[in-house]
Amino acid sequence: MLTYNVLAAIYLAYLGMEGAQVGKLLWPTVVLHAALGLLFVHAWVSFQPGSPQKF
Repeated sequence: MLTYNVLAAIYLAYLGMEGAQVGKLLWPTVVLHAALGLLFVHAWVSFQPGSPQKF
């Protein structure tokens, strides 16, 4: 999921900056994928094997 969200954000931002025919929801989608990518990075960095998980 981390790889997917980061690559999706990069690709969609590239499309927006190249001036392709895009809709008005492109940039909110870029922000959403970037935010999800950051959340996945945070979860990955803060993961400690062997410790009890909090839900």
